[in-house]
Amino acid sequence: YSKDLPIINKILENEEHFIKFCTLKGRDNYLCINTLSNQLIEQTDDIEYSRFLAKILVWISTTIYGDKSELGLSSYVDRNYWVRLTHKNTNCFGKNNGCFLYESKIRAENSNIIIVNHALLMSDLKSANNLIPKHEILIIDEAHNLEDVASNHLGWKVDEREIRDLSRLDLGKINIFDIAEKIISKEFSSKEERIESDYELHIDRLRNLSKESELKLKDFLNLLNGIINSNAVRNAGIKTLRIFDENDFGNKSKISAEWNRYKFQSDNLTLEIAKFYKFIKNVIKKNKPLVENLNDIIFDWNENYSLIKSQLDDMFVNRNGENVFWIENNERFNNNEFFSAPVDVSKILNEYLFDNLDSMILTSATLNSNDDFNHLKTTLGLNFDVAKVFGSPFDYNNSVEIIIPHSVPEPSSENYLTEMNKIIYDYVVEMGGKSMALFTSYKSLRNSNKVLKEKLAEHNINVLAQGVDGSPHQIIKRFKKNSDSLILGTSSFWEGVDIDDGSLNLLIITKLPFDVPTHPLFSARSQKYQTPFFDYSIPRAVIKFKQGFGRLIRNESDTGKVLLLDSRIVTKKYGKIFVESLPGGKIDYQQDYDF
Repeated sequence: YSKDLPIINKILENEEHFIKFCTLKGRDNYLCINTLSNQLIEQTDDIEYSRFLAKILVWISTTIYGDKSELGLSSYVDRNYWVRLTHKNTNCFGKNNGCFLYESKIRAENSNIIIVNHALLMSDLKSANNLIPKHEILIIDEAHNLEDVASNHLGWKVDEREIRDLSRLDLGKINIFDIAEKIISKEFSSKEERIESDYELHIDRLRNLSKESELKLKDFLNLLNGIINSNAVRNAGIKTLRIFDENDFGNKSKISAEWNRYKFQSDNLTLEIAKFYKFIKNVIKKNKPLVENLNDIIFDWNENYSLIKSQLDDMFVNRNGENVFWIENNERFNNNEFFSAPVDVSKILNEYLFDNLDSMILTSATLNSNDDFNHLKTTLGLNFDVAKVFGSPFDYNNSVEIIIPHSVPEPSSENYLTEMNKIIYDYVVEMGGKSMALFTSYKSLRNSNKVLKEKLAEHNINVLAQGVDGSPHQIIKRFKKNSDSLILGTSSFWEGVDIDDGSLNLLIITKLPFDVPTHPLFSARSQKYQTPFFDYSIPRAVIKFKQGFGRLIRNESDTGKVLLLDSRIVTKKYGKIFVESLPGGKIDYQQDYDF
């Protein structure tokens, strides 16, 4: 949008034939004028939110698109403040003039090329193709991620905290009780007037049902946590439990019964909220706009409750064989997240996406695995006409040295992390920083950060660790300012990270990026194959391995070293598959290290 297409239009300038193009995003990216108006009417004690609204009022006078990306919001502000200003009614498709969502759709209708992200493409698929204008040609970049993207977006995730908030009548930092209290306080100046209006009677009834809902939820979660503690698989502080039809841990009827008790109480709460709103609407005479704001909040609450109830019904009552269901418990916060995802996305993608197109191109730097497209063909159910591999413009054989030390212990060895950190230290000191190490787990990353930070500081080399020293974007920005640094990164750094100024000279791959074999979705997918490890696990790991390798050479003048610290490349027969998948490079098998 900002680089390639403008270049094309510049080339076509003299021919007076321009391409009309635009980006199109999901509804939560655009400011809703009506929702903002309701928020401005509402009084708030939150000073930070008031400042945020003041900034929005300045921004709204200059913005053309009303797109939140123009604001550079922090995740906290996005989650707690911006979310209050987006389109509340999901049945509203932005039909009013002056509506940013509506105008984005008009621009898309009038464009030759529409640029969307994978998430909106999947949302369009789920919504019967009413988000993106009708199109005949689809080009999917980074298409090696399509199976995972489809699973994520065609499935769902529910956080336990969302359910707790529903019982408390919370929506983020907004509480229905607080809003109602402010409305009533403005309407009635004395306690006697409030009592005469029957407000206290209605609010007490609502509070009691809310507390009952919380208690039923607590009973349900206590039972569930007991089952998780006894049966879950533990890995890096996360307990994971797959919910099977054939294996209910002897408690299926109890789980269903407790879940239904919670639903019964919360359904009663829903009915009481409707009665309460009807009362407020009838009794309030002076501040009707505030009532409209309360209506928006209650609408949101009802939508959230209906959706979560439907999703968890699928998990605990109506399980089907097409989806895999699982729960992840964060031991640090003792919080559960509930997940569902389709095991096989190929049927959905073909029926609702591929079959509706005249032409489709899937492209990626790592689309094939082991020099064929069988993995892509199998996972996506593709029946393609042409499959083509184009060579790289980079001379890897003369620009990259691949170092594979024999002396590194197996990743499962007790002394692996110790020896790995020694090798990283030696090489990073030798290179004077200018290095990035890719990890497959946060636990290993945190270990290396703890060991290396002080030791490398003695050589004036910074350590920038993902999740410790900022977001990936912030870390890359700091690295480009001072490349005498070592980046420690996990999944976000294996692909999509572009350090193209020649400042990265050493790339360290600590382990082959295999999926966790016990993860419920990966395990369910693997069961479709006769030899899951070779037919599914290795092709996926090879694709990610190639993505990680691609972080080093970003232009024709780049040179550097790649240090592979997983001895399985040498000791296992499948190791050569990874080495042979690389686009080139001079390989140096080092026998020993002098520490």
